[in-house]
Amino acid sequence: MSSTDVDSKGLGKAKNDMDTYTASIYMDKATDVGYIEGSLTYGLSENATQRKITSAGLNRTLKGAYDSSQISLNIGAGMPSELGSGFITPYASITSTLIDTDPYTEKSSVANDALRLKIAQEDVTSIVGTAGIKYHAVTDYGTPMISFALNNEFGDSQIKSSNTYQGGGKVFKTSSDVEQLSATLGLGYSMGNDRTSIEFAYEADADDNKYLSHGGSIKLVGKF
Repeated sequence: MSSTDVDSKGLGKAKNDMDTYTASIYMDKATDVGYIEGSLTYGLSENATQRKITSAGLNRTLKGAYDSSQISLNIGAGMPSELGSGFITPYASITSTLIDTDPYTEKSSVANDALRLKIAQEDVTSIVGTAGIKYHAVTDYGTPMISFALNNEFGDSQIKSSNTYQGGGKVFKTSSDVEQLSATLGLGYSMGNDRTSIEFAYEADADDNKYLSHGGSIKLVGKF
């Protein structure tokens, strides 16, 4: 389960809050020269949107609620090599994702608001190729890790929606460009024994269009 809050810097003060629930199947195979891994993930998201109209003497808040789903396949490989007291690993992966979003109609703080929109977003296909390098050290006090990767989007270059004002008028299209190239920085620390382990991780993604996201996780593993 993950929770994401997106706040716009535009005049409409748009917000999107997402609660996402996912399940994954994972497998890997290690050899003398490296490893290969793969995962299949299915997710459901509950989305809540909000925007404001404060121009031309208006002061209205419009809200929307809708569900979306995604299915994702990831395949990756890496080749660890000893370096000092740790290992350096060049790695690469490809992740293909299909996102389906339900249409929805906004609700307004004004009754029968003609400026409410019915929004229908087209399906989105994402194919992200990643190439990077990571280093982890083996110590008596745990395993610190750092990684850096470049990502390129080979799938849809735009996210498109069809919109209709509830006061009438023709359907009009809007789109958001998908930034193709981005970079990812990862930091981590894990410790444990043969039966249990705990891992702390942090990840930041950025592109040249001033997009920056941060994510953190705590993972507990028990073997039985």
